[in-house]
Amino acid sequence: MTDRTTGPDGAPVPPVQPEPVFTARRRGGGPTRGAVLGSVIALFMIGAAVGAWLQWGGSDAPPVADVTADSVQMEASAPPADTAPPLPPPVRLSVAVEPAAATVTIDDSITAIPDSGLALAAGPHAVHAEAAGYLPLDTLVDLASDLSLSLALKRAPPTTGAIQVSANLPGRVLVDGRDRGAPPTTAGRMRPGSHTVRFVPDGAPGLAAEQAVTVRAGQSSSAAFDITDALISVGVRSPRWATIYSGEVKIGDTPLIEHRLPARVYTLRVAREGYVEQERLVQLSPGQSFEWVDVVLEPVSP
Repeated sequence: MTDRTTGPDGAPVPPVQPEPVFTARRRGGGPTRGAVLGSVIALFMIGAAVGAWLQWGGSDAPPVADVTADSVQMEASAPPADTAPPLPPPVRLSVAVEPAAATVTIDDSITAIPDSGLALAAGPHAVHAEAAGYLPLDTLVDLASDLSLSLALKRAPPTTGAIQVSANLPGRVLVDGRDRGAPPTTAGRMRPGSHTVRFVPDGAPGLAAEQAVTVRAGQSSSAAFDITDALISVGVRSPRWATIYSGEVKIGDTPLIEHRLPARVYTLRVAREGYVEQERLVQLSPGQSFEWVDVVLEPVSP
């Protein structure tokens, strides 16, 4: 057995001294820094617990959630709960309208071309159609899928009337002073109310006649002219004047210009005292304008 107190050469080995142990201690024998820090943390946790208890009403306070880094990352990556759902795909609306010249608008802003598809969002849409001479049409369509819509406009009630004019002679028709052509003729699109219709026979303006005609919306009124008179004009060159008779009935003195007479046969006589009379047989037709001018009466011989 080897003696641990001696070396291999037999020399004595000094004994091994134990390492000194140092203990941290504040001067004056007070508490250590770690003890103070632990006390502060304990007081903070007690205060936080008391505050949570007061906020949540004591024993009814909800349990504290166990928040970890993984849960925070998952919550941050999750989509918000109020995100709007995706919009449905658009649908197509095709509109056919009668008459074809009608104008069609969607939602008061989109003009639709008849018989062609229009892409719209699904849901309700207001459709309006109108055309001259027709009543406007409004309808509401709720689009859930592609739809073909047919519209037929109704004709609007007439707001004007017409006047049909006839006459027994050729001439011209004037309505409220506007030439409407030769009779028979129709003056259309006349406003309701009273209108003046005038007929002027050709070659005899002195036989012109007028009628007042009342026009009603959607109706046709009529005016008929039956001219039965004629006109005579008699002029004497010498002497300066004379008297015109029909038989024994005095018609008038010369110059006699476009004097109106019923159409029939007349024996016209031009006479003046001291002069030789002249006679002429005349057959007057309705609307005729007869002239006997440059009459010369010879003085009666003594």
